[in-house]
Amino acid sequence: MFDVFTRFMHRSLTLRLLGQAGKGAITWPQWEALNYVRRHVGCSVSDLAKGLLVSQPAATKLIDRLVLKGYTIREENPSDRRACRVSLSPVGMVVVDSIARQRNQRLSGLVQQMDVRTQAALANGLSGFLEKALADKGTPEEVCLHCGPEHEPECPVSRARTALKE
Repeated sequence: MFDVFTRFMHRSLTLRLLGQAGKGAITWPQWEALNYVRRHVGCSVSDLAKGLLVSQPAATKLIDRLVLKGYTIREENPSDRRACRVSLSPVGMVVVDSIARQRNQRLSGLVQQMDVRTQAALANGLSGFLEKALADKGTPEEVCLHCGPEHEPECPVSRARTALKE
């Protein structure tokens, strides 16, 4: 059941939409990079590498490909000419917002087809699962969305980090 659920979430809800996006397919790593850049406008490639837990060369290649596709803009950092800042292009913003909206609509539509008790059971089950899964020291950093200004105070990752520090 878990394998089918995770495969559905990853493939059917996300990868299918990424393959249909704009000027050609967006890979999973590119999707993660686009979301990080959206949440951290003007971030450096080093920040991106740290946020995605990848090497600096891997982050550089990701940004190079996204610049070529027209989804990101790389600009010289005025305060440090050796570094550059990365942000989404207008096209990149439209693509990211469109994919996220379609993904959320599809998931919401499926959940709304469930009766209220089943919806509550799903929410409680996911909450309980995340509480236990995030209790492992390395897991919160691996799954953190690095949501930046969109951060919600009730984020389960933040709560887990706080609990692990105690």
